[in-house]
Amino acid sequence: MKRLAPLVLIISLLSSCAATPKAKGIQEADSPMVVNCEFLGTVHAASMWGGCLCQGVGFSSAKNQALNKAAKLGATHIVWMHLESGLRGGFASGRAYRCSD
Repeated sequence: MKRLAPLVLIISLLSSCAATPKAKGIQEADSPMVVNCEFLGTVHAASMWGGCLCQGVGFSSAKNQALNKAAKLGATHIVWMHLESGLRGGFASGRAYRCSD
Protein backbone atom coordinates (compact mmCIF):
# COMPACT_ATOMS: atom_id res chain seq x y z
CA MET A 1 0.00 0.00 0.00
CA LYS A 2 2.90 2.37 0.71
CA ARG A 3 4.11 1.95 -2.87
CA LEU A 4 0.67 2.60 -4.30
CA ALA A 5 0.12 6.01 -2.67
CA PRO A 6 2.90 7.86 -4.58
CA LEU A 7 1.75 6.31 -7.85
CA VAL A 8 -1.85 7.43 -7.27
CA LEU A 9 -0.62 10.95 -6.46
CA ILE A 10 1.49 11.15 -9.63
CA ILE A 11 -1.35 9.89 -11.81
CA SER A 12 -3.80 12.39 -10.31
CA LEU A 13 -1.36 15.27 -10.83
CA LEU A 14 -0.74 14.33 -14.46
CA SER A 15 -4.43 13.86 -15.22
CA SER A 16 -5.23 17.33 -13.88
CA CYS A 17 -2.95 18.72 -16.60
CA ALA A 18 -4.84 17.15 -19.50
CA ALA A 19 -7.23 19.05 -21.74
CA THR A 20 -10.85 17.98 -21.50
CA PRO A 21 -12.58 16.80 -24.70
CA LYS A 22 -14.46 20.12 -24.90
CA ALA A 23 -11.18 22.07 -24.47
CA LYS A 24 -9.57 20.06 -27.27
CA GLY A 25 -12.24 21.42 -29.61
CA ILE A 26 -11.27 25.04 -28.98
CA GLN A 27 -9.62 26.57 -32.04
CA GLU A 28 -6.46 28.64 -31.64
CA ALA A 29 -7.04 31.92 -33.45
CA ASP A 30 -5.61 35.35 -34.12
CA SER A 31 -7.38 38.68 -33.60
CA PRO A 32 -8.84 39.01 -37.12
CA MET A 33 -10.45 35.57 -36.82
CA VAL A 34 -12.52 36.60 -33.79
CA VAL A 35 -13.55 40.11 -34.81
CA ASN A 36 -17.24 39.12 -35.01
CA CYS A 37 -17.20 36.82 -31.98
CA GLU A 38 -18.37 37.29 -28.40
CA PHE A 39 -15.56 37.94 -25.92
CA LEU A 40 -16.07 35.72 -22.85
CA GLY A 41 -13.08 36.59 -20.69
CA THR A 42 -9.37 36.19 -20.15
CA VAL A 43 -7.95 32.92 -18.85
CA HIS A 44 -4.62 32.43 -17.08
CA ALA A 45 -2.80 29.29 -16.01
CA ALA A 46 0.58 28.28 -14.64
CA SER A 47 2.31 24.98 -14.09
CA MET A 48 5.32 24.49 -11.88
CA TRP A 49 6.38 21.41 -13.84
CA GLY A 50 9.75 22.50 -15.11
CA GLY A 51 13.42 21.82 -15.03
CA CYS A 52 15.82 21.01 -17.79
CA LEU A 53 14.13 17.77 -18.81
CA CYS A 54 10.48 18.76 -18.27
CA GLN A 55 10.04 22.21 -19.82
CA GLY A 56 7.64 20.87 -22.42
CA VAL A 57 5.50 19.24 -19.73
CA GLY A 58 5.10 22.53 -17.85
CA PHE A 59 4.23 24.38 -21.03
CA SER A 60 1.67 21.78 -22.14
CA SER A 61 0.14 21.64 -18.68
CA ALA A 62 -0.32 25.42 -18.45
CA LYS A 63 -1.76 25.59 -21.96
CA ASN A 64 -4.19 22.73 -21.25
CA GLN A 65 -5.29 24.34 -17.98
CA ALA A 66 -6.02 27.60 -19.80
CA LEU A 67 -7.97 25.72 -22.49
CA ASN A 68 -10.00 23.95 -19.78
CA LYS A 69 -10.87 27.32 -18.23
CA ALA A 70 -11.87 28.68 -21.64
CA ALA A 71 -14.06 25.61 -22.23
CA LYS A 72 -15.87 26.25 -18.93
CA LEU A 73 -16.69 29.74 -20.23
CA GLY A 74 -18.16 28.19 -23.38
CA ALA A 75 -15.36 29.28 -25.70
CA THR A 76 -14.98 28.04 -29.24
CA HIS A 77 -11.79 30.04 -29.94
CA ILE A 78 -8.81 31.34 -27.99
CA VAL A 79 -6.32 34.06 -28.86
CA TRP A 80 -3.10 33.49 -26.92
CA MET A 81 -1.71 36.60 -25.26
CA HIS A 82 1.25 35.06 -23.44
CA LEU A 83 2.82 31.61 -23.66
CA GLU A 84 6.02 30.86 -21.82
CA SER A 85 8.10 27.79 -21.07
CA GLY A 86 11.11 27.88 -18.81
CA LEU A 87 13.00 26.27 -15.99
CA ARG A 88 10.34 27.38 -13.49
CA GLY A 89 7.47 25.83 -15.44
CA GLY A 90 4.97 27.00 -18.00
CA PHE A 91 2.62 29.98 -18.18
CA ALA A 92 -0.30 30.67 -20.49
CA SER A 93 -2.90 33.38 -20.84
CA GLY A 94 -5.42 33.99 -23.57
CA ARG A 95 -8.65 35.67 -24.52
CA ALA A 96 -11.62 33.31 -24.83
CA TYR A 97 -14.28 33.86 -27.50
CA ARG A 98 -17.51 32.22 -28.62
CA CYS A 99 -17.93 32.33 -32.37
CA SER A 100 -21.02 31.22 -34.22
CA ASP A 101 -20.72 29.42 -37.52
